[in-house]
Amino acid sequence: MNAETKKRLIDAITLLTVPGIGRGRFMTLVRKFGSVPEILSASVSKLESVSGISKGLASSIRDCQDPATAKRSLHRL
Repeated sequence: MNAETKKRLIDAITLLTVPGIGRGRFMTLVRKFGSVPEILSASVSKLESVSGISKGLASSIRDCQDPATAKRSLHRL
């Protein structure tokens, strides 16, 4: 696996491990922002402007990112 693919997978796992983010919200956010890195770096106000994303969930997306756990999960896969 090349470095770019690994980074994309780690970013996706990072987002999917945020409590309240499942497949549906993940896809909604990707459609709105265009990429997972854009989601992970978005402000709370931009995140909560997306239908189905509350202020609390937007804050969780910003505050609960754990790329180290995502890297371990990818390694296990």
